[in-house]
Formats: sequence, C-alpha cells, structure tokens
Amino acid sequence: VGRDAVGSLRMALLEWAVDKAEALTLRKLLRRFDKAFRADPDIWGQAGYGLLTLGRCDEVRRWMHDWQREDAPVWALDNLALALRMRSRDRLAMQVSALSLARDPANLDAVIWAAVDAVVEGRPGDARALLGGLSAPQRQQVRPYSLPFLKMAEAAIEATAAGDAGVAVPGFRDQRRNSANDALLTRTR
Repeated sequence: VGRDAVGSLRMALLEWAVDKAEALTLRKLLRRFDKAFRADPDIWGQAGYGLLTLGRCDEVRRWMHDWQREDAPVWALDNLALALRMRSRDRLAMQVSALSLARDPANLDAVIWAAVDAVVEGRPGDARALLGGLSAPQRQQVRPYSLPFLKMAEAAIEATAAGDAGVAVPGFRDQRRNSANDALLTRTR
C-alpha cells in the first residue's frame, strides 16, 4: 500500500471517530499512530480539528504543541487558536492567530481574530487597518461563526472613533441576539 493510500486511511479513521463522536477512539488513534499522524500536516491538523469538534480543547493544545512547525496548515492554526481562546489562553491564541495571518494574509478567520485582539489590546487603529482591507466579496465569505466577532470588532472601532462606548452597545446587542437566535435554531433542528 502506497503512502497516499495509507494517508487516506488514516484520515478516514480520524473522520470516522469524529463523526461518531468517539473521543476515546480518537485518543487511542492519536496514541497509536502519533508519529505517523504528526508526519502528515493535514492529518496533524485534522486530528486537532477532531479534538476541537469533540470539545477537547485542552487536548487540542497538547496535540498541537508543535504549532510553530513550518508545514502547519493555517486552518489548523485557526482551530488551535479557537481552542486556546475557549480555555482563556488568549495570549497564546494571539500568537497562533498572528502566525496564521503572517502565513496567509487573506485568511479571513485570522484577520478577524487579529482585529479582535487589536481592539482588546487598545489598538483600534490596527483593527481598523485589518478590517478596512476586506473587500465586499471577502466579507460575504466570512463564516457564520466568525461574523459576530467581525461585527463586534467593527462596533468597538466605531465607538472608539466616536469617543463614546455607547455607540457600540446596539451592535453588541444585535450580535448577542443573533447568536442566541442561531443557538435556538441549532437546538431545534
């Protein structure tokens, strides 16, 4: 069996474990094939994605400890950054997002998170520069998960420019309401 066939089988095993929500099986696969899974950057990233999908954020961090590797896919870095943020490891998440953005300046998730990070750190000018570079077609490609973060960063930038934090409140409320509606729709499907 060639390398491609073996890699395809490994990917299929990971996807199966995630699809079936088999966290124990996924962890066993990661232990059993650690070296082989780490050798293929897509499988390495898919394993991190699988752990994230199963809500294993601390395990994502441990699995992807070598995130600075040169062959790390940017989508995998984005998943790691999300897992870190979910565990309030914001400083490290900022570093991961910054690397993702440096490797692919057109990566919308990394652009949005870098803008959010800039707002949080009191650098609204940097956030404005990042988001101001997004074209209309790029804005249409923003994933639904990332859209509230984009809108909140924009509201914070607007409030800073106006010198009035109250300017951001309607934007924050709209995003909270939209997120709550999305959660309700997800639960009822």
